[in-house]
Amino acid sequence: KQLDSHGLQYLGEAKKLEDWEIENEEDWKKRTDRPDGIFTYELQRPYGQGSNPTGGFKEYKEPSPAYPFGLVIYSRSLADKEKYNYSLVPVFEDASEPYAQWKAAIEKTAIHDELLATLKTIKDQPMESSINSLGAFMLNNAHEDGNLEFVFGKYSSRELGLAAYEDLIGKISFLDELIMQLKIELELA
Repeated sequence: KQLDSHGLQYLGEAKKLEDWEIENEEDWKKRTDRPDGIFTYELQRPYGQGSNPTGGFKEYKEPSPAYPFGLVIYSRSLADKEKYNYSLVPVFEDASEPYAQWKAAIEKTAIHDELLATLKTIKDQPMESSINSLGAFMLNNAHEDGNLEFVFGKYSSRELGLAAYEDLIGKISFLDELIMQLKIELELA
């Protein structure tokens, strides 16, 4: 029988759980770490006492037309529970950032194998269809549980699919984008 730091006996199970929790926390920090160490979140309710966690808080930015309740900036990434409890939606530079986090998180999982199989089937499809398929695949196989806006920010399926397409299949030129837009306009007409 062992004693923990408080002198209480345990059979090793509590220690295993604690080690697992620490390992998961370290893994999460590695996967979500940003080089600049700045993590920005959009408030979904008015700023004030109890509207956001205090640990790692750096700054509050006033509301703007784009962010009606303002932004809060942290020196650390917030845990899922903090994002949900305080209704804080992550703000990314562009769609490639949540895509990169997703890709890093699924790399050693069965979802990665499914992604490779999906890539084989969509390579022969038109570009717009491939982009939509990749975006839908990401949203259906999120790397975190919960509401998707707390995982991918405010990016649409198409924006996420475009980031995935450019990474996995190839860059889209201005001409490709123009042709794709014209095809969409023709379909709508």
